[in-house]
Amino acid sequence: MLAELVLGGLALAGAPREDAGTAATVPLCPAAVEEGWMASEGAAYMRWELVQQFKIGVDQLDAMERLFRAFEAAGLDVVAPLVPPRPLADPGRILVGERAYDRAQVLEQYRALVRWLGGHGIVVVDLAADAMAGWGEEPPFFSRFDDHWTSGGARVAAQRVAQAARGLPALQQGPEVAWKTRLMETLPGQSALFRRCGEGFGETTRYIYGTQRAEPVGLLDELPPPSAVAVGTSQSGPNSNFIGFLREYLSRDVSAYAVPGGGALSGLARWLFTETNPDTRPRLVIWELVMVHLFSIPSDAPAIRQAEFFRELIPAVAGDCGAKALATGTSTGGVLLRVPPAARAQGDGYYLVFTGALPVEFELVLRHADGDDRHRFEAFDRVGPVPTRFLSLDPARTGILSAVRAAAAFPDGITTRLCKG
Repeated sequence: MLAELVLGGLALAGAPREDAGTAATVPLCPAAVEEGWMASEGAAYMRWELVQQFKIGVDQLDAMERLFRAFEAAGLDVVAPLVPPRPLADPGRILVGERAYDRAQVLEQYRALVRWLGGHGIVVVDLAADAMAGWGEEPPFFSRFDDHWTSGGARVAAQRVAQAARGLPALQQGPEVAWKTRLMETLPGQSALFRRCGEGFGETTRYIYGTQRAEPVGLLDELPPPSAVAVGTSQSGPNSNFIGFLREYLSRDVSAYAVPGGGALSGLARWLFTETNPDTRPRLVIWELVMVHLFSIPSDAPAIRQAEFFRELIPAVAGDCGAKALATGTSTGGVLLRVPPAARAQGDGYYLVFTGALPVEFELVLRHADGDDRHRFEAFDRVGPVPTRFLSLDPARTGILSAVRAAAAFPDGITTRLCKG
């Protein structure tokens, strides 16, 4: 099956790995060793970074492919800089147990993921060669003691994104804006290893960059909205200046939804649940994807292994249908919406939009002619509170939707719309 061929089969379980031998490695403090940190001759890694077999189930693959189709239907151009596993770039020998980290195996899976994403309409930016070539640069592509790229890696990634985006229709929609980047200061860096172990461990140098418009903006000048959006993790945060570099190399303003520790989906979800009007969103989406995060991320962030979450995420790509709604209701006494029979809402393509002072967590009952469908909206701390939630109808349901009710106490005044994608 596709899941086994693309990501599971290429894991090559049991593939031979060279014996690691012995070599002097970066010193680790007892606290880091206790947490499972491992080291090479020139770097240190957290345990989850050293995954060598990447597997994904059929249900999750299907959900991702439906998400990609939703991107296409919404007219979005999605450019994904795919951040490779950090150990892949390290030329030193890394012990994983009593074996060496198998770069050939991991690189094969990385390239398989590049092909799979590209085969579903995503413009993938392959960063493996840049990461490996940049290991010995200053600053290097990746931090040697932290699970992030440096400002050097962010700059290279932004250049590659700009090259990949040339010619895309979405890039032509917004006005060109000149930006300039300059080195602001150089500071001692506090890596993840330094924060864990203290002085003498994982000390680095941070290069702080700032990016500003090349031409000053007057107080009364009306600025056009950003013509691109970047969604991702702390890799897209201010420490690396990735967003600033994107602005410079794209010559466009770029808004950012970066969720530290949020994995593959939190930044995307925060953007889609916040900017819900499909007519005013940017059409160029830079989706910063960390390969390891696709398969191993914190449990309180939406993950591709949580296929049920895609019932909320995919309709958000289509956005709030507003006045085009097939039916609209305001919650009263636990009833959110009564659906007129003429709407004939059932199966794929129909979805619900909820706006107002929503509870952080709540459970709804969708009453279909062939039985009830229950869905619980979870609180994802890393996404944060959002003003709008979405839910697609279960495509397996053949009965027409007649009502939407709360499974427990629910506030009055919440607006619910039934939309057709």
